[in-house]
Amino acid sequence: MTMPIVSNTQPRESVTAFFPHESHLDATRWPQLTERGRLVRGWVSRGQQVKAVSGRWTHHTYITPTLAAPTPTGSSWSNLDLCGGWRRDWMCPEGLTNEDWVILHRVVSGDKLCGAFLARTPSDSPSNFSRLDLATVRTIVDAHVDFQLVETPFLNRDGQPWTLQDGTVVTDVVRCWIAPRATLGSACDVDEVARWYEAIGLEGEADALVDAASTYLPDLANRFDAQAPAGPASFTITGLVLGYPPGSTASLNLW
Repeated sequence: MTMPIVSNTQPRESVTAFFPHESHLDATRWPQLTERGRLVRGWVSRGQQVKAVSGRWTHHTYITPTLAAPTPTGSSWSNLDLCGGWRRDWMCPEGLTNEDWVILHRVVSGDKLCGAFLARTPSDSPSNFSRLDLATVRTIVDAHVDFQLVETPFLNRDGQPWTLQDGTVVTDVVRCWIAPRATLGSACDVDEVARWYEAIGLEGEADALVDAASTYLPDLANRFDAQAPAGPASFTITGLVLGYPPGSTASLNLW
């Protein structure tokens, strides 16, 4: 099948809320979210609502379906902390300006199905010191033989090299895509997720997942770049491939 070009950032939101609000500080009302028997830092839940929070601040609220969602391989609510909507200080303890290390390590450890990030190549005048060293990335991936690294040029939406404000053309940064050497259907239980989507009334999304099951995940390297998803089916495939929980993705399609 022809996969849609989609974005690595969260394209739109079910309920936008970035404001100080103290009700979630009451753990009796808003207990910390539990996933696979483990607490998920920075997330609380109550009924159908799941919130991303930091202190008094609510970053985002998801309204999930009443039917409990499956937890496919490589999915986690914590992966939504890596979609560009907000920042988690504990993910970047050294004050890095990006979360590329976290994405790389979550994928090879099985906590995130696939991921996209930037890395820098050797240069006499590096354009971005905070990016990962590409040689180091290759070494890490080579040590995990079940994963494949795909490198593509770092281009803007017009397909041209990125240019800094001072006119410098960025030539020392590449886009990296890391994914299991597997199809979507062999990497996670697509049928289980599709049945859940069908049960909550999203038949089109369920069909899209089944159709995408034979997609070889490393081949999606050029599909997850600068453009937003084209519709609900694209959101559904994007969410599963990037390790976002089905409950969060369904909330974008239902409300």
